[in-house]
Amino acid sequence: AKARAGPAPGPQLLRTIELALTSAPWWDTVDPLAIHALGSLARLHPAEILPVLDRWADPARTPHLWLRRSAILHQNAYKAATDRARLERYVLANLADDDFFIRKAIGWALRAFQREDSDFVVALCVQHQAAMSPLSFREATKHVPPEVLAAAGAAAAAAQAAQECRCRVTPARAVLADLHMHQ
Repeated sequence: AKARAGPAPGPQLLRTIELALTSAPWWDTVDPLAIHALGSLARLHPAEILPVLDRWADPARTPHLWLRRSAILHQNAYKAATDRARLERYVLANLADDDFFIRKAIGWALRAFQREDSDFVVALCVQHQAAMSPLSFREATKHVPPEVLAAAGAAAAAAQAAQECRCRVTPARAVLADLHMHQ
């Protein structure tokens, strides 16, 4: 017999999900709830759910690691519909966390999106590699060819060197221009 679909869950389901995430949390229960239940609920009721997830993803506002992990992972099944800006905010907000499960979630969330937009993920990882844990970086770039990572790293290093050069030269040029104007 085929199951009949009932009415779509309402935003009030968030409280039940939150209780499940916090009462006996472990990755094997948190991850499916985050990706499937929370992810679906956020798609159905973004105005009500996304502000809560924004709060959960912020370590300063939510110290509970399983809620933060859930916020980071909730878009893992979105594919091309992933909100890049939200993913980036959640990742960057949690880069300094030294908890294994947060670091793994960062890598996993980025790897899930890397299949859709490899350039975005590679650029984010290379740009923040110094602050990113090796675990997060390794998980995020697991399926990125080494030559792509090397090229992205070299391009980022060249851009950084050019920026540093401009920073050193610009004040000198300003002084010279100022002197020239007063002659």
